[in-house]
Amino acid sequence: MISERFALCLMELEPEKHQLSPIVVEDFEKRMVAHAYFWRPMVILDAIDLNSTRIVFTTKNDIANSTCRLRHGEGNFVKKNVIDGHLAWADARCQSKLFISDAFLGILSSRKIDDLSWTHKLKEI
Repeated sequence: MISERFALCLMELEPEKHQLSPIVVEDFEKRMVAHAYFWRPMVILDAIDLNSTRIVFTTKNDIANSTCRLRHGEGNFVKKNVIDGHLAWADARCQSKLFISDAFLGILSSRKIDDLSWTHKLKEI
């Protein structure tokens, strides 16, 4: 779920690459307190470096077609040449995760959209 300000920034910079479904956020007394969006990137990249030591595959028989989950900690990498030109995406093997580039993180920060949380930080190689 992303804020309206995040959504506006995303659609300004990468229109047509993301699906946004609007929602209304209400308090316990059913008063509207904000507008927000469920976000789904339409860009699916094969960007995770398979040589990373922190990736766990759910099926080991066919690594090329397996899904994976990322372990916490150092050692997770994405391929810079694959993500180049993309601000946000889902990965072919970790489609439940949303990824944003360092460049987009910088843009969000410059616009004071900085109340983000994440579970993994992957280095670009």
